[in-house]
Amino acid sequence: MDDTVVSGSAGVAALEPRPDLRFDLDVDRLDLDRYLPPAEAGQGGDSAASSPAEGESGGGSGEEGSGGDGSPPRIIPDFPLPVEPLRRVDADGSLRVDEFRAAGLRVDAIELGVTADEGRVTVDPLSADLYRGRLATRAVLDGRDEALGVELGTKLEGFQAGPLLEDLADESRVSGRTDLSLDLAGRGTTFRELRRDLDGDGAVSFRDGAIEGVNLADWLGRAFARLRDREPPEHRPSQTDFTALTATIDVEQGVARNEDLALQSPGLRVSGAGSLDLVSEALDYRLRAAVVETLEGQDGKPLEELTDLAIPVHVGGYLGAPEVDVELAEALKERAAEEAQRAMEREKERAEQRLQEEREGAEQKVEEAEERLEQGTDERMEEAEGKLEERKQEAEERGREKLEEGAKERAKELFDF
Repeated sequence: MDDTVVSGSAGVAALEPRPDLRFDLDVDRLDLDRYLPPAEAGQGGDSAASSPAEGESGGGSGEEGSGGDGSPPRIIPDFPLPVEPLRRVDADGSLRVDEFRAAGLRVDAIELGVTADEGRVTVDPLSADLYRGRLATRAVLDGRDEALGVELGTKLEGFQAGPLLEDLADESRVSGRTDLSLDLAGRGTTFRELRRDLDGDGAVSFRDGAIEGVNLADWLGRAFARLRDREPPEHRPSQTDFTALTATIDVEQGVARNEDLALQSPGLRVSGAGSLDLVSEALDYRLRAAVVETLEGQDGKPLEELTDLAIPVHVGGYLGAPEVDVELAEALKERAAEEAQRAMEREKERAEQRLQEEREGAEQKVEEAEERLEQGTDERMEEAEGKLEERKQEAEERGREKLEEGAKERAKELFDF
C-alpha cells in the first residue's frame, strides 16, 4: 500500500459478546505525515497546545481558566478519555514497525504487544529506537468503570533531546544525552481529571548539553551590574552549557514535587526544589545559583562579588506565564552579614589568642618566681643547717673540754690525796 509493505496475519476469533481480534503483523515503513493535511499558517503545535481546551473557558473555576478572561493561559490541553471504545472490542496481537514517521517524529524498530479484555487494555511491550536512544514502556488502560484508569511505566535511555524537540516543535530549548523514567497511575473521565488524580514518581537526567535561549551566568552578571549602577558585561552566547542536569520527581494527587534538582555548569552550580500543579499549572520553584567562575564586567574587571555567591531565584506564576524573581540584593546582604560575622569571629579569635598569650606569660612569670622562691628557701635552709652543724660541733668541743678539765681536777685531787 503506497510505499508500505505489511506482512503477517490478522483475523476475528469471535463476534460475540464483542469482536475478538487477533493479529501478528510486520510493517517495513509507515509515514503518517503523508496522509495528514498540512498545518495552516499560525496553527502549529505550539498554538494548539496553548489554546484553551473545549469547555475550559466561561463558567469554569479560576483554577480551570483559559486565559481569555484574564486567567493564566493553559499549556496542557484537556480532552475526554476514551472509556466506552475500550469496551467494544477484545484483542490479542503484536505489531512490529521498522520505520515510523508521524508529526515530524522519527521512530525505528517499534515492537508493540496488545491484549484487550472486557475494557482492560494492556500494552506490553511498547519498545522502540528513537533519536539514538531506546524506549521501553508498559501501559494499562482500564475502562471497565466509568472513569478510565491509567498505569504507565516507561524508560527512555540515551536519547538526544535536541533533535527530538526540533522535529516535534521546530525548536530545541534543551539538548544533551537524556535518560527519563516515569511510573505513574491515575483515573479520570477527562485528561484534567486524570492529572488531578495522578500519583507516582520519575527521574530525568541530561548530560553534556545546553539550555538554549538563556545564559544564567550572563544574566546574573547583568543583574549585578544594574544593582551596582555599573556598565553591564558584554553579552555571552545565549545558552547555558552544562555537564549534568538531574532531578527526581514525586507526584501526589496531581502535584509534582522535586527536592533535588542539580545543574553542573562550567561557571555555575544550581540546586533547586519546588512544585508544579499539573491541574492549575501553577509553579512554585526555588533555585539557588552559585557562580563558581569569576565573571567580568564591561571594563574587563572581575565581578568577584558574585564568585561563590548563592543567589536565590524564585520561579512562580504558571507554565504559560512564569514569573522569575532574582533575589540578588538579598543575597548580597546575606553575604555582607556573613562576612561581617566572619570578621567578628576572626577578631574574637585574635583577642582570645592575645589573652591566651598573656595568660601563658603570666603563668610563666609565676613559675619563675616560685622557682626563685624555692631556690632561695633551699639556700637559707642549707645555711641554717650549716650554722646548726657548726654550733653542734662547738658544743661538742666545749663538752669535751669540760670533761677533760673535770678529769684533770679529779686526778689532781687523787694524787694530792
